[in-house]
Amino acid sequence: MAIETFAPNLVTAVPARYRSRTVKDGLTDRAWIKDIRGSLTDIMVVEYLEVWRKVRQVTLTEGVQDIFRWRWEADGVYSSASAYKACFLGSTLFPGAKIIWRAKAPPKAKFFAWLAALDRCWTGERRHRQGWPAQITQQ
Repeated sequence: MAIETFAPNLVTAVPARYRSRTVKDGLTDRAWIKDIRGSLTDIMVVEYLEVWRKVRQVTLTEGVQDIFRWRWEADGVYSSASAYKACFLGSTLFPGAKIIWRAKAPPKAKFFAWLAALDRCWTGERRHRQGWPAQITQQ
């Protein structure tokens, strides 16, 4: 797992030239601590402790190569098709989407129908909350 996924703020405190270090390089003489520059915010300290907890669990074995596995495929081999499918993991399907977007209507009407189906229409009340004029002039 890339450090940017669970410690994005802490990564910004490390100069770019050190960000490509391996775990082995980072553990040597505690270089991963020395690479951090500037003062840390509270969030960065929490992320630092998370990194420390994860790095502490690492056991390096001399002469053993790292194994790279693509976690989205059972065989661990990367493919662009599996990367494309991974982009949509966790997304939800909206049953009326095909009906709305395939309708023979102007794009403006389709977009309005889409917003209405998602309950995201800007009603007068919502426009007022946003500081916009609630009245819409009719032509």
